[in-house]
Amino acid sequence: MKKRGTAILLAVMAMGTTCCAAEIPRESAPICASEEQIVLVEGIIGDILDEVKAGNLAYAEAAGYANTRVRKAVVAGETGGHGYGILSAITDNAILTTRDIYLRPQTYEKADAYLRVLLADLIEAVHNGKPYAEALDEAYLRMYTDANAQYITDPMMDMCYMDKPTVDSAMYHTARRLLAE
Repeated sequence: MKKRGTAILLAVMAMGTTCCAAEIPRESAPICASEEQIVLVEGIIGDILDEVKAGNLAYAEAAGYANTRVRKAVVAGETGGHGYGILSAITDNAILTTRDIYLRPQTYEKADAYLRVLLADLIEAVHNGKPYAEALDEAYLRMYTDANAQYITDPMMDMCYMDKPTVDSAMYHTARRLLAE
């Protein structure tokens, strides 16, 4: 009985990953995540991302399935020493972003068109060698000042006293993607 259960589990895990599975949006990954970790998570949850893109899975359901797979892979030692903490963060962010893009495609299209103009010189600067992190900080600052012209940027002021304007998450994701490309 135990051998049969193990064989079924292995068959399900083998079917769980596909060669044509969806890619994790790189802009959704935590900044500290390496490309190796992102590719590893893609192999584990790619088919779940396909279902999220198709609208067949909601966030909570997809995150539950994906985190279970990631946890089992970590416990089984199939993650090359990468821990559950970073892999689950990559998983959750990828599902959340993929679901958001599915639900609000027009918002992402508008953000793309808008930020291509607002950040044109930064995109070119990154292409010519400017450090990504420095350009990203400047891009966020531009988005804040564009949302509220009175936004104060005082380097001596404590961050908790800064009144940052509300900016849609699509803007952050799109800015990260544009600068990374």
